[in-house]
Amino acid sequence: MNTRVICALGLVAVLAAVASAADPQWYVKKPTWRETLQASRQRWEKTQAERPKATPLPDFGKNDFTLAAWVRTRHGGTVVAKAPAQGKWTPQGKSLFIRDGVPTFDVGWVGAVAATRKVADGQWHHLALARKGKRLNYFVDGQPAGGGSLRLGPDPAGCVLKIGYTCPSFPRPSRFRGLLDDVRIYRRALSPAEVQALAQGAEGPKGLVAHWPFDGTLTDATGGGNDARQVGKIAFAQGKRGKALSLDGKSHVVAGVPADLEALVWPLLERDFGVVRLFDGATLAGWRRRNRPGHGWGAVWEVADGAITGVQEWPGSWGMLATTRGFGDF
Repeated sequence: MNTRVICALGLVAVLAAVASAADPQWYVKKPTWRETLQASRQRWEKTQAERPKATPLPDFGKNDFTLAAWVRTRHGGTVVAKAPAQGKWTPQGKSLFIRDGVPTFDVGWVGAVAATRKVADGQWHHLALARKGKRLNYFVDGQPAGGGSLRLGPDPAGCVLKIGYTCPSFPRPSRFRGLLDDVRIYRRALSPAEVQALAQGAEGPKGLVAHWPFDGTLTDATGGGNDARQVGKIAFAQGKRGKALSLDGKSHVVAGVPADLEALVWPLLERDFGVVRLFDGATLAGWRRRNRPGHGWGAVWEVADGAITGVQEWPGSWGMLATTRGFGDF
C-alpha cells in the first residue's frame, strides 16, 4: 500500500471519529455492524424505558383543537392527519389536506369541509383550522376563510399523527409536495384574534401541546416529547421562520408515537460499516418497478402491513421490482 492510500485512510479515520463524537448516547459501536446493532438495541430499550411519557395529543374527534402551519406549495397534499400507521383510509380518520389549491378537512366515511380560499400558489400562507364542538373554522393568513360542521367521532385505534401524508388510498394527492414550517397543535379552539396574532408572529396562545419548527430537526419544541421521525428521505430548506421541512411527494414524518430505532440506527451503520437497509418498512423508497422486455409488464407493487407486496394486473402477468441503487454484494 502506498503512502497516498495510507494518508487517505488516516483521513477517513479522523473524519469518522469526528462524526461519531455527536452520535446519540444509545449508539454503541462494536467491531462489526451486527454487534453494533445488537448492542445499540439493548441500550435503546433501556433508554426508552427511562424516558418520561410524551404529552398526549388531542383526539381530533373528542377534543377541541387548533391545527396551524405555514405552507408553501403549488401541488398540495396532506398537511396533518390522524390516520392508520399502515394501510388504507379508515372510518373516522381525520385529514387536513390541500386539494385543487383549497384546504380541506375530511372525516373518513362522514364528509369534508373546505375553506373558501386557495393557498397552492407557490407563496407562503399561514393556514389554521380550529374546532369548537362540531364547528370547524378555517383561517388563511390570519383571516377567516369559511368552515362548516361535521359529525366527529373518536380517532380510530391504531391511528397516528402524520405530517405530509395520510394513506396510499386517500386523498389524491396524499403526499405533500412543497414546504411546511412551524406546525402547531393546540388543545383548544383559538379565537380569531389569537389566530391572527399567531400568523403575525406571536407566541402567546395558551394550550400548545406540540410544536415542530423544523429548524433542521424534527424535535417537538414544547419539550412534551412528541418528536417526529422521518419516513423516507426528507430535507430542510429556507422557511418562513428559520428552516422548513421540504417534502418532494415521496416522504413524510410521523409524530406522537415511539421513535423507531431502525430508522435512526441504519444511517449510522451505513456510515460506519457500509451496510444498507433496503426496505424502510413503510414505503417503496429506494425501489422501482422494472417494466421492460424480459422483466415483465403486469405487476403492481405496494407496501401493506409492513411488507412489500406484488399483485398481478391481469391473470398470468408478472413483473420485477428492483432497487434504484446498484449493489455488488447483498
